[in-house]
Amino acid sequence: MKKGFTLLEMLMVLVIIGILVWVSVPQYKIAVMGTRYNRGRQTAEEIYRAEQAYYMAHGKLTALLEQLNVSYPVKQAVYYTPEGESPTNDAPDDLLGVNYTLENGDELLINKSGFLFVSYTPKGMHASYRLNYVPQAEMVTRECGVTSRGTDPAAYEEGAVVCRALGAQEEPRPGEDALHGSYFSW
Repeated sequence: MKKGFTLLEMLMVLVIIGILVWVSVPQYKIAVMGTRYNRGRQTAEEIYRAEQAYYMAHGKLTALLEQLNVSYPVKQAVYYTPEGESPTNDAPDDLLGVNYTLENGDELLINKSGFLFVSYTPKGMHASYRLNYVPQAEMVTRECGVTSRGTDPAAYEEGAVVCRALGAQEEPRPGEDALHGSYFSW
């Protein structure tokens, strides 16, 4: 009697392995995206705490990382003033916001027009962590932002999967249509 596996047994093993890979790869991808998203959440929360300290010390908010007690390797920065976009920081007191591209390719937006808006988007992802802070009212809101359905439905679904996996609930945004009017919050 010969020892070994039959062709049918080998095919069954390959089918079982294929099913396991088919089920586990999407879950692995979601876990990796969730980890990258949580890095953004931690960064935004750290900036928020630094902004609170800055506000208490100076009575105003700032969009400049160098004025906060945080350090991130910045590859490029675009500054926004009332006159528009600027590649340089000529008037720090007039800044409305700064869009930073970090060394790892992630995007960090700090906007301080009336209240603080911090948005962190990991490179290649369609989900961003957004934090809004109104210091005068001591009010903070957090949401998982995604590309609108109307702009890019595939990107919206990819971002929505990440937001849902992190436990954020989709809610209609008041006053907007269903194509653009959803956001995810905790």
